[in-house]
Amino acid sequence: GEEQRGEETEAPPRSTEPPRAAPAAPPCSAPPPPVAVLAIDIEAHGWIDGRTQVANWIGQFGKPAWTSQQDLEFSRVVQLGIVAFDASGRMIARREMCVSDAPPCQTQATFYHHLSEQMLRAKGAPIARVLQCLLHALRGTASAGGVLVSHGLEFDAGTLLEEYRRLQWTEGVELLTQLATRGECTFDLARRLQTMPLA
Repeated sequence: GEEQRGEETEAPPRSTEPPRAAPAAPPCSAPPPPVAVLAIDIEAHGWIDGRTQVANWIGQFGKPAWTSQQDLEFSRVVQLGIVAFDASGRMIARREMCVSDAPPCQTQATFYHHLSEQMLRAKGAPIARVLQCLLHALRGTASAGGVLVSHGLEFDAGTLLEEYRRLQWTEGVELLTQLATRGECTFDLARRLQTMPLA
């Protein structure tokens, strides 16, 4: 498999210093560094019910959920992004990994995330390797008392949890459940901080 770096979504501030690349992620077999904040994001091969704009139930981690339990059990991870920060806010690792052995993406999913079968097969690694890298980051986060963060935590962590369950990786299930339960969903955080009436 080949690890890819995600592209920056915002232009960097103008500076006289030369631009610095994001730090290379350490090998997944190295001892995990202490992680204060671990941000995750996934893309999935598809979903049954689709995404709605209304949080209509509380998910298994205690946060508002925008997709159904059926979606969590059905959806398979095709890409995982991880960004880890230390206690000073410095980025210490960044990974973007495609999954080579996921089921074929639904048309609606490809329209949403623009990941083609060819890209996933060419750039991807087996889901077991991707989950091993995530487990490495989860260990570093749990040991440091860090916080797991995601924009849609119930979907991202819930789908990853199902992947760990399929492989019967007890440690992955336990660490992800622990961290997601006390983690922060930035989608929910934005709603809580919203001062204007929601449309």
